[in-house]
Amino acid sequence: MLYEFYLFLKSNDVPNILILCFTGIVWPIILFLWNRKTVNNINNFEVSISFNDQLDIRNTSYNGIVLTFLNNTGSIVYLTNARISKCTKRFMVCTDCTRDIADSSYELKFSHNYGLVDKRQITIQTNEKAYTCLGLRKFENEILLYSTPILRKIFKVPKYFCLSYIALVGDKKYKVVTVF
Repeated sequence: MLYEFYLFLKSNDVPNILILCFTGIVWPIILFLWNRKTVNNINNFEVSISFNDQLDIRNTSYNGIVLTFLNNTGSIVYLTNARISKCTKRFMVCTDCTRDIADSSYELKFSHNYGLVDKRQITIQTNEKAYTCLGLRKFENEILLYSTPILRKIFKVPKYFCLSYIALVGDKKYKVVTVF
């Protein structure tokens, strides 16, 4: 029975057709999905959130959050393209923050200390911190204690927002999307 099936495949040139279908259809799909792959976090690269009640944006004071990026990886980290996206009604960003209309995300700029936040990309040495902030119209204290359930991480459904950035750690590139 198995030998007859093998002879049928061989006589009708089915193995070549299967290889052609795999090469032309399946393999490009695998490569496309592999290049769009994201991770939730990077080992030993910590992102923490804190509250700040005196953010000055365009000469107006706001309450807001400060995101602190701490590099404990043992390598230099190059951080770029940081954005807050998929903001829910529980996380209402102030109208003075710059919003990209193409994907409704808010660009985050960095500072090495609590000074001027003006760098779109930043290099963080080992044991150094970088800061960024975002003004909010309404701040809920429970955001500081929130821990994202695993199902929200898997399906990328935020309770507050999604933080996305590209990080180059040593010679490895990561596209990070953290659901919060």
